[in-house]
Amino acid sequence: MTIRVGIIGCGNRLSDVWRTTAPWRSDDTMKLAAVADPDRAYAENHLKAKGVWDDETRFYETAEEMLEKEELDAVMIGTRCNLHTKYAVQVMEKGLPLFLEKPVSTTDEELNELRAAAAKRKAPVLVSFPLRAANIAREARAIIEAGVLGEISTIQCINNVAYGRVYYKRWSRDDSITGGLWLQKATHDLDAILYLVEGLPGFKPVEICAMESKAIFKGDKPAGLHCSECPERRTCPDSIWVINNKYGEATAPGDACSFAVDTGNHDTGSALIRFENGVHASYSQNFVARKDAALRMLRVIGFKATLEFDFHSGDLKIFHHQRGETEVHHFTAGGGHYGGDFNLMDDFYKMITEGTEPCAGIDAGLTSALCCLRARQSCEEKVFRAVEYAE
Repeated sequence: MTIRVGIIGCGNRLSDVWRTTAPWRSDDTMKLAAVADPDRAYAENHLKAKGVWDDETRFYETAEEMLEKEELDAVMIGTRCNLHTKYAVQVMEKGLPLFLEKPVSTTDEELNELRAAAAKRKAPVLVSFPLRAANIAREARAIIEAGVLGEISTIQCINNVAYGRVYYKRWSRDDSITGGLWLQKATHDLDAILYLVEGLPGFKPVEICAMESKAIFKGDKPAGLHCSECPERRTCPDSIWVINNKYGEATAPGDACSFAVDTGNHDTGSALIRFENGVHASYSQNFVARKDAALRMLRVIGFKATLEFDFHSGDLKIFHHQRGETEVHHFTAGGGHYGGDFNLMDDFYKMITEGTEPCAGIDAGLTSALCCLRARQSCEEKVFRAVEYAE
């Protein structure tokens, strides 16, 4: 059996995820039958750059045409964020298994539309949450479920994003497309928090408050300015010339000005989530830290022990409170998102062929987007917001 997959929106992320399907493609179990993207050259270049170009793949300018003409077994959606809901609804109506990139929605209107479509869907949906699929996160959840920590007191999560300039130097600075950094970035980590306590009594999120600040990536440079056009390109600490030549970083994330009036996006955002049992979780994301200052850590504090793990280092530690012992486990994860991308695609394959439940279903995507939307509103209104769907 060969699974014929169609991709809607084939940029850097989806071409990278498709590369992860190498074990299934090598024995002809999965095939990229079709791609729908208005910029064929853009899609082709990404597929070729990842070494997964297939001359037999057919291209369409629109998703509607691809879905009408192709006999597909599953669809993957990797468009810009503000189009995820639109195409997810179309695929659900076709009754096809779906891989949906996060965030699943960027507005309340989209979220309600997607929620309604999901309630009527006839095929499973896997949401692209590779953090919860990483082996280190799965082990952390197993430890928590086994009762090693005892009664949980709180959860702490920090994400210091060392590659944060991508959110100011390219298209992802436009929050009309991304929905802002709560939906673009925090959706992953809030889902990871919820995953660790998923299924435990009382850990439904009921209230959230948040704060954000923009202290660094702001300024009075003109909108639309690019490093290549700027007379300060050899002295500006965040110009592509300086990044490449002085910092020795070969990859250019884009060359839009980091200090222009149109940079968008906050530098730092922090949120508190209250669960129905009264326990709360804290989360903070920062996009100014660089290099070894990178940190993507979760800590769960219980009465008996504290569990801590860092995705970057691969270290998972259990601090036993009463007996004063510390366990250290190290995870070596190859591949994207700390090995989570491979586990996601393994789930995708089994979801299609065996009908198994995916590790991150549509409900997880909806809940995370809902929390992020309420965090964004909390920042704007400076109040606590209930984690409830809009009427």
